[in-house]
Amino acid sequence: MKHHCTLKHDIFKEFLAEFLGTFVLVVFGCGSVAQTVLSRNTLGEPLTIHLGFTTGLMMGVYIAGGVSGRYITN
Repeated sequence: MKHHCTLKHDIFKEFLAEFLGTFVLVVFGCGSVAQTVLSRNTLGEPLTIHLGFTTGLMMGVYIAGGVSGRYITN
């Protein structure tokens, strides 16, 4: 079963890793901006946005790092 579920070409692995890593970065970063803007700065501040993007980048590199060389291209 494991043989049927693996990706055979490295380019597909790299594409999927980059896509997921960038997706996580955008979701966390834009989510923190949306929280701050929509709450009119009552539930967020510039530090919240910074922490959101930093957490997103850290998790994105963790997801894509083993496949695409520990960086995210966006």
